[in-house]
Amino acid sequence: MKIHKSTIFIIFIIAFIGAIVMTFTGNSVNKIRPADLIVKKHLDQYNEQIGPALPIPAPQTEFLRSLEPTVHTDTELRFDFKSAPKDEIQASQVAYTVEKLNLDLLPTDGPYVLPIAIGIARENNPSAEIIEKWADNSGTQIKYSYYDLQGNILPEEKLPLNHHRKSRWIQRNRSSIQIVYEVHNLDHPRHVGSELYDVATLAPLNNGSSWSHRFENPYEVSHNMNVYHPVQMRWLVDIAHGPRQQIDIPLKKNAEAILPDVFIRILTDPFIAYSNSSSWGNESVEYRFDVDSNHKQQCIAVGMTPKSMGHLVTAQFLDKDSNPIGSETSIYGNDYVDLLSNYTKHKAEYLRIYRYAGVKRFIVDIGTLPDTPKQNDNIVDLMEVNIPFVYLEYARDAEDIIKGATQLDFYFNNIPHDTLMPQTQYQNTTPTKLLEELQTLSPSDAEIVVDTNQGQIKLVKPRTMEQIIIDWLKNPFK
Repeated sequence: MKIHKSTIFIIFIIAFIGAIVMTFTGNSVNKIRPADLIVKKHLDQYNEQIGPALPIPAPQTEFLRSLEPTVHTDTELRFDFKSAPKDEIQASQVAYTVEKLNLDLLPTDGPYVLPIAIGIARENNPSAEIIEKWADNSGTQIKYSYYDLQGNILPEEKLPLNHHRKSRWIQRNRSSIQIVYEVHNLDHPRHVGSELYDVATLAPLNNGSSWSHRFENPYEVSHNMNVYHPVQMRWLVDIAHGPRQQIDIPLKKNAEAILPDVFIRILTDPFIAYSNSSSWGNESVEYRFDVDSNHKQQCIAVGMTPKSMGHLVTAQFLDKDSNPIGSETSIYGNDYVDLLSNYTKHKAEYLRIYRYAGVKRFIVDIGTLPDTPKQNDNIVDLMEVNIPFVYLEYARDAEDIIKGATQLDFYFNNIPHDTLMPQTQYQNTTPTKLLEELQTLSPSDAEIVVDTNQGQIKLVKPRTMEQIIIDWLKNPFK
């Protein structure tokens, strides 16, 4: 049988177009996020955390000596950094050493941390009263339920914590995990940060927020998180330690402290105010004050360089006889400047600066996340993880829920973030169902794209055949 050349040509074109379509729509039709898949971005971020520390930058002494407030009134204090040297190194990247721990084989005389309890504060089945508070965008106080590292329930009276540390003020759609732990064989230990990771995927489990409330055993740290399946957890905790050096300086403008790798300068004379908000960026920092407040305190602005040393430097107010007032406070150095407040009624005359020797970054696996829905015990696709209850007013409210549940970033540029959701209360839903709900809000025919290579979920307008062919012709071997 003879086949005409034009027929062969048509078959070739159809096959060619089909190949292109398969190439460029493969990710689009894949709606699966395997629960054990490591996303490259997460692997890179994790390796950065456990890799060697970066060199400490040189202090920018002359810049800090030239820094003056551009605004200082009863209502505002502002510093501008347009001429600041570039210093993008973060505090978590310098002056640490990594210690990987096995809880079954802890060192007898070396430093270690010992987790003793996991607390979970969440509302899987909130009452009508709590839902009413969430509708007003208010939070509610929720008590932690405590577990040991094997997942067994711990009576809270067995934990040596003050009662007000055993609960958390929770905003809607938030949950909190608290880790209670001890530090052993370190001089002057001080908690300076921690992160939680999924052992299987190396994805971060917390959303970056943490609080540490104690400065002696047992310590405790809390994190916000939106995780709904029984993930195996790996904890990275940074503990600053001594020996530490100290220097006392008078509480007045232009007083300076020089310690190894650190330069500190007081940028204002003491003033009485109550700071009710602050904002900072790459080129400025601004503090705003409530002139009518009844909680005004003695304040000073302090500059520090390099700002990446904030986790190793603390300050403490002293009275006229050099007796400590209150507790140590970190000098965070947000863009070189921090505002310190004396929260006591005692007048401070001096400032004591401590410089810690370094940071131990302990890595320890702490077991399975407790108190998750039973439906998720053997979950294999995080797009289908059961979410017991969420309250969603606007489209933007779904973002953190989907990101936390799927361990993927989520972008939707074709829906205004303040778009009202079709309903506010969602029970026993999933990331896929929430995405399908968002699809209905899209002004165009948005398509759900799960791109595990980039670590993203996107709602995007599907490309036309013409766009697909043009993109392929631009880079046919991509």
